[in-house]
Amino acid sequence: MNRHLSLTIDTDASMYTAVVLGSTNFSCTPAGANAAGVKILQHDAEAGDEVDVIEDGITWALAGEDGIQPGDELETDANAKLVVAAGAGTHNICARALESADNNERFKVELVDKQITIS
Repeated sequence: MNRHLSLTIDTDASMYTAVVLGSTNFSCTPAGANAAGVKILQHDAEAGDEVDVIEDGITWALAGEDGIQPGDELETDANAKLVVAAGAGTHNICARALESADNNERFKVELVDKQITIS
């Protein structure tokens, strides 16, 4: 079951990009690289718009790279898109890919919230 929130967005953002809670109550902003607490925006929005986001369950998201495969653990990139968590370090995993995707494609993901370390 998907859980929705209604928030106000701080800056312009595209449908299916990753967002995080903003600095004020009931606001959100596009996610940066390796963000924690990610939600997915459900429609295009301009600064000040009230928006709907998905915070749990299955949703569409935007790929930030080529070669995403089902089962890949995903984190955010600097453009609020989802990419495969790779490379040494701590990664905030926000989703698991349910289908393949290439850069800028819409694809289905299951939202998760966990942290992993790759050595």
